[in-house]
Amino acid sequence: MRKLKIALAVLSLTLMGACSVQSKNNSAQINGEWQVVELYGQPIPECLNTPSLTLNDSTSLFGGATGANQMTGHYQIKNDSITFLEGGVTLMMADSVSMEVENNYLQAIGQTRTFAVDGENLIMKDPEGNIIITLKKR
Repeated sequence: MRKLKIALAVLSLTLMGACSVQSKNNSAQINGEWQVVELYGQPIPECLNTPSLTLNDSTSLFGGATGANQMTGHYQIKNDSITFLEGGVTLMMADSVSMEVENNYLQAIGQTRTFAVDGENLIMKDPEGNIIITLKKR
């Protein structure tokens, strides 16, 4: 539980400190529901709530499952940059696999700086350009 609280605090600070301007073209490109298929190059193990991400380009709100809980917040886009802002996560406990998936996913969301769409996949990258989250369109 302590790790989750620390991860949430780091995520909140990281997300609140970033700024960008919304671009409708790229925002519309990633609008909708996505299922996480890989984190840091590893497939998602079976967990309580398969991680997902829903992006709403008309409201700039995001939501989804984290592995054990649900998350919500705001995001902003400028060109191929994405910033997740003002996020919140429910605080339910789950099995160790689900909690590990959740911790990794929240960390990856906090590290995400750019995105690219490749067919039915949404690729999220860290500041160095490394792929950290791969999602598939639902």
